[in-house]
Amino acid sequence: MRSLLLPCIALLASGPLAFAACSGDPVGVPDADGGGAVLPDGAIVPPGPTGTGTGTLPDGAPAGPEGGPPPGPAVPPELRYVARGVTRAVDANTLVARDVLAASYPGGLSRAVAGTAWDVRDPVTGRYYAHYTGGGKSGLYSVGADGKAALIPFDGNVTTLFAQALYWGTTSYAGDRLFLSGRGGAFVARRKGADLAFEAPVSIGKDVEIVHDVAPDGTLAVVSGVKPFKWGDAENIVAPRMYSIFQVNPDGTFGADVSSQYSPFTSLYAQAPHFLQDGSGLVFEGDDDANTGDHLFLYKFGGAVKEFTPKPFTDMDFNTPCALADGRVAFWESVDTSYYLRVHDLAANTTKSAVTTAFPFSGYVRCR
Repeated sequence: MRSLLLPCIALLASGPLAFAACSGDPVGVPDADGGGAVLPDGAIVPPGPTGTGTGTLPDGAPAGPEGGPPPGPAVPPELRYVARGVTRAVDANTLVARDVLAASYPGGLSRAVAGTAWDVRDPVTGRYYAHYTGGGKSGLYSVGADGKAALIPFDGNVTTLFAQALYWGTTSYAGDRLFLSGRGGAFVARRKGADLAFEAPVSIGKDVEIVHDVAPDGTLAVVSGVKPFKWGDAENIVAPRMYSIFQVNPDGTFGADVSSQYSPFTSLYAQAPHFLQDGSGLVFEGDDDANTGDHLFLYKFGGAVKEFTPKPFTDMDFNTPCALADGRVAFWESVDTSYYLRVHDLAANTTKSAVTTAFPFSGYVRCR
């Protein structure tokens, strides 16, 4: 990944119509209605409705047993990205984007991670949440249809866990396990019921620093820190170049390290791995340090690693892929220091732009 954290000199606009002053080339022109943008590949990006907190709470959602897993998932996976502390959800079919988490909220709340900020979408309630600090409190705050931020409760004393910005957070597909990663390592918290509330977080141990993704069936997790090759900026979740695969126990703790059974994780070039939504394998980015360039790869369990090549704007500088349920892959493409959110159809071998951005790299694309 080239120019990972190089800042743009200036911003001329923001949102779907953002232009990069540091690029030197126009990234889009207004469409005929003046409300969207036509990108260099001909894709039209319409303006999305704004307004923080568009998650939907299901009416009459049954409560899970006390201390047991919640019902779910009740909402389908969703394509998202974070830029300048704002989480934007993108409709994968219409490519309309909307804000779902803000950089700050009333009461002095501001996003704890300013760089590669992360978010979680609860698959049961549809609420979005991330790590915010302010007003004398630091913790996970969720936002729903009312657009108001609410502190998510945890059992036990979590002051130390939230004292510093957490690097990353992700949930199981069913939403019954939450994985948090920070300076103290990686932790798992068991959900208490249908509402967003968790038992006390438990350290995963095993030298795991970051839990990047969990398989759809909850039995495997891809992590970093166990083999700390090129471990760098702690906030840059893409920096570690060596990853491990662990079995996940029913309680969310980790069992055996089974990396040796998965060929990409016995080499140095696997970067930013993400499980396919059918659980049959992973997608990941190639690592420059192994002279593979910024390429994208698909690995089906039990098979070979195969490269797939989206149609680039200029150079092939593809970053942090994630797989949608219909077989398409979303990823960042870098042009100079500007990033474009693009979607590649593996079956049709076609690539379309989703959203342009004039921001420096903003972390993983989220597909759920």
